Amino acid sequence: MTFFVALVLTYTVTINAEEYDFKSTVIFPTQELCSQASDAIYPVIYHGFSRNSMAACIKTDQLSVILYAGTFGSTNQNKPNPVA
Repeated sequence: MTFFVALVLTYTVTINAEEYDFKSTVIFPTQELCSQASDAIYPVIYHGFSRNSMAACIKTDQLSVILYAGTFGSTNQNKPNPVA
């Protein structure tokens, strides 16, 4: 079974000597997609905003009903069947 996975990002941004804490959550249909997104975005946050940051992919208890076929959102469900 495949479950939705939440990418949770937490980081601190300093503006005019004041610190602001941020938390972002993005839902993905698979662990693989979540890990790819984390690998892409976390270094940007770590180096650009805050070394006091964290990224984690957390499996939810909700079944993912999206059929993953190599590209996000790509399914063959809506394609017409060819007529011979």
